[in-house]
Amino acid sequence: IDIVNENKLNLELHLSTQASVFNKDAARYFIKNNVKRIVLARECLKEDIKERWVYYCWEPDQGYSNRYIGVHSARTRFMGIQMYKYGIEGFLQWGYNFYNNRYSYDAINPFLNPNAGYWSLGGDAATVYPGHKGNPIGSIRLLAFKQGLEDIRALKLCEKYYDKDEIVKRIEDAFGENIVFSKCADDTNNKKKIRDTIDNMIISKI
Repeated sequence: IDIVNENKLNLELHLSTQASVFNKDAARYFIKNNVKRIVLARECLKEDIKERWVYYCWEPDQGYSNRYIGVHSARTRFMGIQMYKYGIEGFLQWGYNFYNNRYSYDAINPFLNPNAGYWSLGGDAATVYPGHKGNPIGSIRLLAFKQGLEDIRALKLCEKYYDKDEIVKRIEDAFGENIVFSKCADDTNNKKKIRDTIDNMIISKI
């Protein structure tokens, strides 16, 4: 931003979610410095968006699902339930196998330093690890996310026997509250209640 402003470059400035704009004062600061668009990492589920994707990068962490090393696997897996309820068609995560420090000045060993050279939160930069002959080694976090996708498949199977509103009501009853992106299951038993509900709904119909 400083380079563009100091050199009077004819560039339109956009601010990504990584800038962590959490309040109106921060937004005003960037607007004052000629930023034209500020992207917020918050829920935005406009009805007229035809294809919805969700994206996690660096943040959010408190209350939200994510794939950090320090996040309980139940929270990671809960993404599947959230994506199903809101009709999310795709998921983006930075990153898959970034084994460098910030700006890629140096390579790092992700087994010893999982936070990109003490730059990001642990596990944010990679969900797989380098294996023999370049083959990736999966992480527990990746497995939990895969289980979340399998939950979506089970919920889709439920739709053969129930309408979606009924399915969402039943899993929210099992969860104990409304399913939103800013709140997720944070322990194994809580998440298991939801999956047991899904399985029992299917079993009762076959």
